[in-house]
Amino acid sequence: MESSENNDALTDQELNSLLPLWEIPPAPPRLRATVFPKREPWWKVVWTSSVRIPAPLAGALAILCLFALWATFNMASHGAYVREPGARVTSGYEFELRPVAELKPRIIRRNDVQN
Repeated sequence: MESSENNDALTDQELNSLLPLWEIPPAPPRLRATVFPKREPWWKVVWTSSVRIPAPLAGALAILCLFALWATFNMASHGAYVREPGARVTSGYEFELRPVAELKPRIIRRNDVQN
């Protein structure tokens, strides 16, 4: 006596003939959006993103920027960046920087030989 399960089973040939006729159901939109998220251009991401900075840090950065601007304009107005032709270049110390008058290179070939 055969069971009803064996009567309803299809053979491999029948299954192979039905396989090309089978249509795959479309993926639900929620799954497609999860697997393939919509990409936005980088400039929109940068423009719309928000960066949270603590208020004391933002204030310190603003003061630092203002000080840097003030120092730049203050030095430029006093001629710190402008050098007149023929002016001496000093490093701020008591000696003046000058180019080397005569260069005498010393070649050291080995440590055990006196040069």
